[in-house]
Amino acid sequence: MSQSNLFYQLAGGGPGHIVTGTVNSAGDLPTASLHAGELWVVLTSTGFLWSLQKGLWRSNGTTWERLSNSTLFAEAFTLDTVNQQPRGVGKLIWNVAEGVPEIGLSPSVTLQIGQEGVIKVHNHTGSLIPNGTPVYISGASGGLPLITPALASLLSASLTLALTTEDIADNGTGFATIYGLVRDLNTSAFSVGDVLYLGPSGGLTNTKPIYPDTAIMLGTCLVSDAALGIVDVDIRSEAYQKGFDVIRAPHGTVDRAQSTLSYNPATRQASIAPVSGYWAYFRNGLEYRQVDAVTLTHANTSGAWFFYVNAAGSFVLNQTPWSLLTDIPLLYINYNATDVDGVAIEERHGCQRNLEWHKGQHDNIGTYYISGLAASGYVVQGSVDADNTYGIATGVIRDEDLPSTLAGQIDAGTYNLYYRSGVAGDWRRQALPRPFAVGGTYIQYNQWTGATWQLTELTNGEFVNYYVVAVPSIDGTRTIWIIPSQLKHTGQTLAEAERFADGVAWGVNPFSEFCLIHRFTMRASSGYTTTGKCRIESYADLRGSTTRIQIVNGAQVNFHDSLNGVYKAAAGVAYGHIDDQAQTIAGQKTFTGALLATGLKSGTSQVNAGAVAGELWVDTSAGNVIKRGV
Repeated sequence: MSQSNLFYQLAGGGPGHIVTGTVNSAGDLPTASLHAGELWVVLTSTGFLWSLQKGLWRSNGTTWERLSNSTLFAEAFTLDTVNQQPRGVGKLIWNVAEGVPEIGLSPSVTLQIGQEGVIKVHNHTGSLIPNGTPVYISGASGGLPLITPALASLLSASLTLALTTEDIADNGTGFATIYGLVRDLNTSAFSVGDVLYLGPSGGLTNTKPIYPDTAIMLGTCLVSDAALGIVDVDIRSEAYQKGFDVIRAPHGTVDRAQSTLSYNPATRQASIAPVSGYWAYFRNGLEYRQVDAVTLTHANTSGAWFFYVNAAGSFVLNQTPWSLLTDIPLLYINYNATDVDGVAIEERHGCQRNLEWHKGQHDNIGTYYISGLAASGYVVQGSVDADNTYGIATGVIRDEDLPSTLAGQIDAGTYNLYYRSGVAGDWRRQALPRPFAVGGTYIQYNQWTGATWQLTELTNGEFVNYYVVAVPSIDGTRTIWIIPSQLKHTGQTLAEAERFADGVAWGVNPFSEFCLIHRFTMRASSGYTTTGKCRIESYADLRGSTTRIQIVNGAQVNFHDSLNGVYKAAAGVAYGHIDDQAQTIAGQKTFTGALLATGLKSGTSQVNAGAVAGELWVDTSAGNVIKRGV
């Protein structure tokens, strides 16, 4: 400090005064009458009242007066900018090398005024926190913030506040730099100019972390050295970006592989647990990491149950359906209290999906076919039990953004038959050795009697469709369902004309989660010797065609040329693609190959004698020639 440039001003105003000189004690002050108006500095104190002796003294021409803090106002002072003055706690000097004023805060910390910001902190971690450690505030004690080392692998990374600027012992206090330079670090692993980030295990790294770690920029390496490295601290958090530019906040599960879903019908408990450490989800743009398993129990009530994170962030398991726009689905459960049985379906939709897109897909398309799942092992119009069973190959279906690989069905293994039962029409499951239900004699269909749902036998000569659907169940043994139609028919043509939507009323089951893949049209006959006195009369491959328009790999699966996926026209519709009932085909049509016409009348003399005008008859006496009645 340059004494010749130190000014003071008394409270109340007045001109500034230059310090004339300094002495070690008040007794060393010169004769007051010879130095009227002069200002002197007493550097030390002697005697009992030492605190009242050192400081500024002014001569009034007769005696020396000590100027108290209440009357002294420093207008300005100039630091020595040429000679580097020694540092000390509480001492304000000019840092000649850096060209800034600085003040000592502790024996190891000096604050360069205007160039950096520091905060006094307390270490409560149980061990020493070294100089240069990224930390966040984890509490407070005694008016000081408590600090904990930050890790990019934890959500607390977003709270990173500063780098310690000295070693801070356990249960000790020290300083941390919020912005500015931190010195005396080992930065030998970095190059000058490297942008430094918070490491997954803490500390500094020049590799930008990627999700699920959090990218927190800490600053820039200014000096690369094993002991004298310098980092310019400038802490910034980076926004979440993944997959596509996020216009709206991500919402949903991050990665299904991070968690395990389970459901136990016997205990009625649904659970989600992390595979390792935690599983993450986003809710309205904020990431949450669940480290503990969540297990909830539903009531012993049949019907649909929904396991999800609601809009308030709570895990719930109830019969209130989730909203795809505000909630985070986890698991759909269909439970039957009578059988103490249920099936749970995967619903962990991803956080990157557009919510409006998801709702549109769910409402208009639902689960659709991707690949595999071929049926094999059956025989159409076979004569033994083995002809009426079949296997389903492995394959893939997709529920909006969720692909599921299914294990398929073993031929003649255990089949899961689902049907509606009782007044309420609750869905029940039977584990059967064959892909159809049998009553006392014949194969059964799922009848609504007008008062209740039940499995009812066909009578001789009747037909029923059995549908095969693929389901994204979390239980690999329940991904292929066999569903009997709720209608029966007197003829094969009528049975084959049945639409799935007409033959199966789902009730509370969300049919958006199921993918129709096959149909077997079964006939009951007293002449058959098979179980259920039935056989497969015809088979239809319905993969890629369900009750809704389906999309596979971005393209429509319905092709007009092959009529694939196009339903038969209803009765009376002119120009129907397939004449299953009374249709009108306009114009002349040319058919190549054999034309199979079923249901035509046949006879000999009746062709001419008994035919009604317009009827088609097969004249069995003339080589089965088709003739028209006139």
